[in-house]
Amino acid sequence: MLRCHTQLRTNHHLPHNSRIVYVLFLKGAGLSMDESIHFFLSEYRQGMSDADVRRKRYDYSIRHLYGKEGSRIDRTPFGCDAIIADYDCPFKTHDDNALRNVLEATYAAASGEASEAFKQARAEAAQGHYKEACQCTFKGTLLTTTNLPAHQLKYDFTSPNEYLKTALALSDPRSSA
Repeated sequence: MLRCHTQLRTNHHLPHNSRIVYVLFLKGAGLSMDESIHFFLSEYRQGMSDADVRRKRYDYSIRHLYGKEGSRIDRTPFGCDAIIADYDCPFKTHDDNALRNVLEATYAAASGEASEAFKQARAEAAQGHYKEACQCTFKGTLLTTTNLPAHQLKYDFTSPNEYLKTALALSDPRSSA
């Protein structure tokens, strides 16, 4: 989801499928429909005119994903398997050089066990083990950003929203991690 967020903030636009995945991720993370509409439209207006934003009806798309328009089905965030199969999992779509560049740019200060976790993420991705690559990145991220020892990093997630929930729980000093 970091890639979607970075792309949105940099280009002020997301391709259709990425937008669907990211809107549903933010919904699952607790963003209200109005907050989501405000967030996306404020980004899109930085890259296109108000007339273009209205014409493309981005707000309708968000309301539709929240179950307030169209078929009125309240959509849920996608899990890892669906993202890997049908959308844009960076561990599947990035070649090794691109993945290395992303990890190094994001986690330049990583050393020791964290650095090894990121190397393992690249190796897992190269073997087609995309969920395992994501979990290695998760471990490396937490080793870089928290004071938790590696043996306390217990996790098992099957969606970006579970990844977020687990990371927040492990990063919270009040949690029982």
